[in-house]
Amino acid sequence: QGPNGGANAGRRKGSNPNTTDELVLSQKNHRLAKELSDLRVRHREECKVVSRLTMENMNLASRCREAIAQVAALKKEVHMYQKRQNEWQTQMQQLQREQHHHNSAGDNGRKKHSRQNSANADSQENATLSKRSSSPTTDLDRIMSQQFS
Repeated sequence: QGPNGGANAGRRKGSNPNTTDELVLSQKNHRLAKELSDLRVRHREECKVVSRLTMENMNLASRCREAIAQVAALKKEVHMYQKRQNEWQTQMQQLQREQHHHNSAGDNGRKKHSRQNSANADSQENATLSKRSSSPTTDLDRIMSQQFS
């Protein structure tokens, strides 16, 4: 039976390490299970955040598309107004040439009277235009004044 106390003593030593190993493994298993549970909770929370951010991103993308479409429509409108303004300017120049040609055919008295009326009309038109440009009344007027200022 020897110095270690015989066969029973050997079994006690043998069963002690097994119980210790089982205890260590059980603690490790418990710790890993808790860590897994915490990771699952964190994953669930992060999924909620990702879903919320995805929805916000889609909302912002939609608003950007709407804004881009509105800008495109406003650009078309500005182009149309610029074209109309150029046409009016051309007509105005043509009318002024015709008026000048008509006035040059008349006598001096009519020329002076016509020039005074023309100057008065020009000054009234310039005053009206300056009022319009200094105080825009519509969104398009504001945009035009900002773009060309």
